[in-house]
This record gives sequence, C-alpha cells and structure tokens, in this order.
Amino acid sequence: MRYCYLTFLGLGLVFILTTSFGKTPSNTSEEATVGVQNLVFNTDGLYYAEFYDFIFRGHFELLKLKREDTEFLMIFEQYLRAYGRQCDQYLPTNQVKIMDQVCATEEVITNGYGIETSRTCIEYKWVPSGLYARPKLYDAKMEVDRIQRAMGLQTVMAMVTDPNAMGNSLDLLHKAKGLKNDMARILTLNPCNSKGVKRFEENLRLFALKKPAIRMQASSKYADMKKSGGPTGEQDLKKLCDDLVANQAINWVFNQYIAGSILA
Repeated sequence: MRYCYLTFLGLGLVFILTTSFGKTPSNTSEEATVGVQNLVFNTDGLYYAEFYDFIFRGHFELLKLKREDTEFLMIFEQYLRAYGRQCDQYLPTNQVKIMDQVCATEEVITNGYGIETSRTCIEYKWVPSGLYARPKLYDAKMEVDRIQRAMGLQTVMAMVTDPNAMGNSLDLLHKAKGLKNDMARILTLNPCNSKGVKRFEENLRLFALKKPAIRMQASSKYADMKKSGGPTGEQDLKKLCDDLVANQAINWVFNQYIAGSILA
C-alpha cells in the first residue's frame, strides 16, 4: 500500500509542478561574446538566483542541476509561462501555443453501494493554455519534457526507494513556491526585451539541448562568494540569522515568521 501511494504521489508531483503554474566551449564561442561583457541579468533575492546567473553567463559547468532533473523542467516550464503572460507583446509573429496536458478520460470505481471510492485518469490530451512562446525555446522545452517522460518510471522508483521520499516531496513543493515567487519578479527585475533576457533565454535553450554555451568571461558573484568563503570582519550574527530565516519564510507552505523574533 505504501509503495502504491508513493508511486502515485511521485507521478502526481512531477506532472502538477511542471505544468501548473556539456563539453567545454571552444574559443570561438568566447570570441563571439567580445564586446557584450556588459550584459546584465539581475537575479538578486531570487530563490534560484545562482542557477539563473550561471545559465545567463554560460557557466554550465557550475550548475548543480542537469537537464534530466525534474527541477530543471519546472524552471523552464514556468519561465516560458511567465514570459508568455507578462511579455506577450515581445513575442515573434511565429509564436507557438504553450499546451496544457489535461485529463480526457477518467476511470471511476464505486463500491457495492454505488459510492465512489476512487477516480483515476486513464487518458490525457493536450489543449492550448492561452499562452504563447518563442518556437525554438518551446521546442527545447518539449525535448526536455520527452526526456522526463522517458525517465518517468526511473524517477518514481527513485522516490519510492528513498527513505526520505515524503520529505523530498514536501521539499519539491517548497521549491515550487520559491519558483512561483521568482517568476513573479524576474521579468520585473529584467525588462522583457533586454539583451540580458535574450542571452539568458538563448543559454537556457542551449543547456536544454546539451549544446555548448555562449560564455561570458566575467565570473559570477555567486561563484566568487563560494571561493572567498563569504564576508570577513565582525558580523551581527543575530541579524544574519533573522534575515536568513525571514528570507526562507517567504517560501514556507505553512506558518509565518515574525521578523526580529530570534533571541540572542
């Protein structure tokens, strides 16, 4: 029973969270970026800030996520929808429909008294979401989607055999909330038609297709912070803890945090 429950939970989370809401580059790629090192893509305060910045800079080797990971599909899917919702006036004339997968046929099981005991979708269909995307970006996302579906059984089995499966599922919900907040802000921090957004999208597409990135020579501040080990000098640890908890509390599914409530 626990096996079946976790299997269903795994499939449900992967489906709901993704639809609702390589080699070292050659010198040629680096030479192509000469003169555009002043591109800017603001990720300050975002949940996946490090990921966005590494993608933007083309530093794929620093990414923790792989294109086969469910998290990557979640990010890609929700970015396309956010852009289609907030920046539709900048889409090309050959824009394509972003499709939703919905249930077409359900299997309903009842007991001897005619009372419904379970309802399961046995057939799905694709319908337009009302949002649109750039053709090349959407094609790349669908390639990742196909990879995810092919690996679906492996993903669910990994969750089922993981002793922390339930905790990991809640963690996925936590990340989904952080991603939702990101998508509400990322195209406010960065103008829809900016060169920075265009570079981010192109490298997002290249990463999805497992192709070499368009690299920027300048290092990421997030990579620099890891190397330096963080700030030096005397620190206000109480304020630091309070800020960290307050920032994390933005994505809490339950409860709220009262700023300044951490005791010395």
